[in-house]
Amino acid sequence: MNPLVLVTSPAQTPIRYLLLVALILATVVDLKRRRIPNLITFPTALFAFVLHGVYGGAAAVASSLLAFLMWFLFGFLFYRTVAGKEIGAGDIKLVMAISACVGFLPAAYMTFISLVLAIAFLFVRWVLQGTAPANFSLLYRWAAATATSGTEKAHFRPVGMEDKTPHAPFLLAAALLSYWLYQRGLLLN
Repeated sequence: MNPLVLVTSPAQTPIRYLLLVALILATVVDLKRRRIPNLITFPTALFAFVLHGVYGGAAAVASSLLAFLMWFLFGFLFYRTVAGKEIGAGDIKLVMAISACVGFLPAAYMTFISLVLAIAFLFVRWVLQGTAPANFSLLYRWAAATATSGTEKAHFRPVGMEDKTPHAPFLLAAALLSYWLYQRGLLLN
């Protein structure tokens, strides 16, 4: 089975609209409530499976389901071993829905780009809040402790950030940027 079947499938256009609507809804809800409900993520994945089945047949459904399950596995392992409560399960389920729409590799691009955008946002926020020196110092100490064997590992906790930063807006921006890069041949299939 061709792993690129979802990126080049006949369902491309309706899937793009489905994904765009889902990401906009997730962004609005995440900004308001700081969570992404299953009511957005699971129906998006289900509609992606159906659209791939209608337009691409069994191979497209299998590819979509495989991408979804792989991101479930990675997300579950990340959540249980590394993230703890630092990342919400809704963010992981949204990436799973994205992968059901566009496949494993494009979802990886979008996830990576969204994380880079989120980190850039946090750095700018620290500068604007005046907490950058303290946070960069803490970040340096955290990185040094993480890189040193035999030291106790702890999550990095920035100064001046009691609220949870919603991630859906970064996934929406990453999806739009990924699509733009893909259209110009700057992103691999």
